[in-house]
Amino acid sequence: MADTYGGSNRTWASSYQTLFGKKKITHNYSVTHLDSFGKVAYIEVYETSFGKPFGLGGNQHIATQYPKLNKTEFTANASPDAKKYYSSEVGKGEVLTKSQETTKDAIQQNLTNNNTNNLTDQEIATKAIIDARNIFNHNSTVATAPQTTTTTNNNNNNNTAAAPTDPADPNTPADPGNQPVPVTVTSGNQNPKSEQPWAKDNRNLRYPLNHISVYDFIQIYPMQYSPAMIPGSGNPNFSNVNNRYLNADKAGSTIFLPMIPASETSSTGWGEDRLNAIQKEFGSAASDIIGKAGTMSLTKWTSQAGSSLMDAANSLIKNDKEVHQFLTAHFAGKAVSANLLGRHGVAINPNLELLFSGPSLRSFSYNFRFTPREKDEAKEIRDIIKVFKKGMAPRRTKGDIFLNVPYVWQLKYIKGGTDDVDSGTQHPYLNKIKPCALKSFNVNYMPDGSYMTYRDGGSMTSYDVSMEFGELEPIYNQDIDMTKDDMGY
Repeated sequence: MADTYGGSNRTWASSYQTLFGKKKITHNYSVTHLDSFGKVAYIEVYETSFGKPFGLGGNQHIATQYPKLNKTEFTANASPDAKKYYSSEVGKGEVLTKSQETTKDAIQQNLTNNNTNNLTDQEIATKAIIDARNIFNHNSTVATAPQTTTTTNNNNNNNTAAAPTDPADPNTPADPGNQPVPVTVTSGNQNPKSEQPWAKDNRNLRYPLNHISVYDFIQIYPMQYSPAMIPGSGNPNFSNVNNRYLNADKAGSTIFLPMIPASETSSTGWGEDRLNAIQKEFGSAASDIIGKAGTMSLTKWTSQAGSSLMDAANSLIKNDKEVHQFLTAHFAGKAVSANLLGRHGVAINPNLELLFSGPSLRSFSYNFRFTPREKDEAKEIRDIIKVFKKGMAPRRTKGDIFLNVPYVWQLKYIKGGTDDVDSGTQHPYLNKIKPCALKSFNVNYMPDGSYMTYRDGGSMTSYDVSMEFGELEPIYNQDIDMTKDDMGY
C-alpha cells in the first residue's frame, strides 16, 4: 500500500473564489498522507493556476486538513475566499469526498496494473472501494490489511461469527453456501407486488410492540413525492411544500416509535460581503451599460460602454496622483497574484458588512435502540427497518432511463393519553416538522460489540438505528401562527 495518494493529475472544479463580486472557477487537487496504521493522517489541498491572470502562480499549497482532529491549517497562499470555504463543513466535506475518490481510483489503477491474483474487473473495483473506505475510516486505528477467514465450532455456543473473506486472497476457500443467487428483476420495478413501503397485510408498525397509549411517541409515515412544478401544467409559479402535502395520502405503513430527546436548530444565512470603491464605481458603470442594451445601435452602445468605464476610472482617480499610483499597484498586483498595494503600506477599504443571503434547511437526527423481547417484536423491528430502507430508495422507471424520487416522510410528535394510539394529536409543546426526505439510515446489528442472536428465530439481541431527515422547505415567517395553541415549526 502506498503512503500517499493524489496529485495534480486528479483535479476537481470549485467556485469559492470571487473576482469583482462574481464567482469564478478554481481547480483544486489533494494529496492524502497515511499514518503507520494505513489510515488517513492529513490531506494537503492545492490550487492550480487555472483561472488565474495569465496562468500565473502555478500550483500552490493552500491548506492542510487533519480529519481526526477536525482541524484545517492554511498557508500564506490561501486567499480569504479559500479560507472561508475550506473552514466550512461543506468545504471540509468536499476535501474528504474528493480525496477518497482519488484514493479509490489510484488503488483501482494499481490493482489493475499489478493483478497478480487474477481478479475480475468487478472484484478490483469492489476491493478498491473497500480499501479506500478503510483508509478514510479515521475512527479506527486498525491497520488496513487483508482479512482472514476464521472457522466457528458448530458444536458449541460460540457467538463469534466468521470474518468476511477477502476476494483478493487466492488461499480463501470458496463457500458454496454463500454464492450469489441470480435474481430476475422486472424493468422499472424491483418488487412486482408493491413499490410502496407497506408492511405485510398493509399494517402499521410500532415499537415497543405493546405500546401504552398514555405515553408520548413519534409518528412517521411515507408519502408520494409531489414536485413543485408539473410539466405541461401551464402554471409557472412555485407551490409551497405545506400546500402540496396538505391532503396527501399515506404511501406506506405508519411507524410509531418511542419519544426520545427532541431538539431543533433554526438558522438563517448571513454572510460577510465586501464592496470596495473600485467595485462600486465599475459596478455602477456596468449597471448603466447593461440598462442601455437594446435601446440603441450596437455601435453607439459600444461607444457609450467604453465612455462609462472611462468615467468610472476618472471618478476614482479624481486627478489625485497618489490614488492613481495606488490603483496602478492594486491592478498590477492582481495580474501577478501579489499584494503590491500592501507593500505600499495601504489596503483598500472593503466596506465589510454582514448581509442576509437566504434561509437554511433544518435537519432532524434520531437514534433508537431496538431490543426485541419476544419473537413477534423481533419481526416488528425487522419490518420497521425494511419500511425505512424501501421508502428512501429511488425507483427505476420503465426502461431504466430515469429514476423516480424516493418517498418523502411526515414526522409528528404525538401527545399520548388517548385510548387509541392511531388517533393521537400533535404535541402542543414540541415543534412541528414540515415534510422531510430521509437523507441517511444506518443500522448497527452488533451494537454491543459482539455477534449475539436469540435461539428462537435468530433475531439479533439488539439493533442500533440512526436516521437523519431533512426538511424539504425552509421555515418562513408566515409559517408560525402566534394565535394557535402550539409550538409552531
